[in-house]
Amino acid sequence: MNQGEGFSVPDSVRICVRWDDVYAIKRLENEARQMYEFSKKYQRQLGDSKGKKVKLYDRAREQANLSKKFDLRYIAAILASSFGKRFLLENNRDENIMTTSPGKLPKSRIYPDDLKEFPIKNISLKKQQPFIEKVDLLITGNWEIYHWMQQGHKIKFNYHDDSCQIEINFLEVLGRINPPCWNFFNAVPQRFEVIGDRTLTLSKIKIKENKLLIGRNETLLQSDSPLVLRYLENYLPQFENRGLAWQNLLNLGQIPKTDSDIASLFAECDRLKQEIQQKIATLRQTYQALDEMVNRLYQNRSVSDEADT
Repeated sequence: MNQGEGFSVPDSVRICVRWDDVYAIKRLENEARQMYEFSKKYQRQLGDSKGKKVKLYDRAREQANLSKKFDLRYIAAILASSFGKRFLLENNRDENIMTTSPGKLPKSRIYPDDLKEFPIKNISLKKQQPFIEKVDLLITGNWEIYHWMQQGHKIKFNYHDDSCQIEINFLEVLGRINPPCWNFFNAVPQRFEVIGDRTLTLSKIKIKENKLLIGRNETLLQSDSPLVLRYLENYLPQFENRGLAWQNLLNLGQIPKTDSDIASLFAECDRLKQEIQQKIATLRQTYQALDEMVNRLYQNRSVSDEADT
């Protein structure tokens, strides 16, 4: 999306706008007949009655006044809940529903008109506040996850199980801590000793006992420090697939001067991973509590009931 071209999303994304925002669009305000596109269900109910399109616009005005009673975060809480997902899957117009294993919901596409007819429970703004507060927590927490991912940390999880995949970006931590370092040329023999062919291309880096191997188990160097080898195992992959050999890194490569400096790097990696795990756990707890709140809100109605709004 370039500046001035508006906002665009892929066809797999649905954007919901409150009725009062739709009603405020000047083109629709000046052309009442255009409003019929935004209420297909009511259009079907009216059939071929006289003044149908004007009635649709009047209906839109009523919906606009009603929509002001709902906070978007409250609506988002309902749509993202297990009730919301179940309702959308069981009440949509997709003729190409894919069956799944027994006990699981069918897979289908969600169309815009399915969302327009979603039953949002009509409660006061005061009663919406607990939903809003939890959605705010989810938004804040997910922004934190997003910022970590922007720093190169790989994070994958969902709200419905305890598993998650977290891969800390070692180079980001190294750059942030920025310990005193030698280049590789000056690090020999204080940190390691090169005993292999320095012209071999760096690839498939791995550690075996006190040696660092590359390619097809070619020994490159050895060290008495397990921390040094672990550091190189995490540091050197950035140079793989770039056609570089060890001799190309003599001035480019960096390694902390002491084991304690290296230990601090891995300690920070562990701390950050634990922080991300805790954030994910908190997000799951918040979502589960919110989901229970939504299900309690709708517990006395069937998903096939008429909409409240």
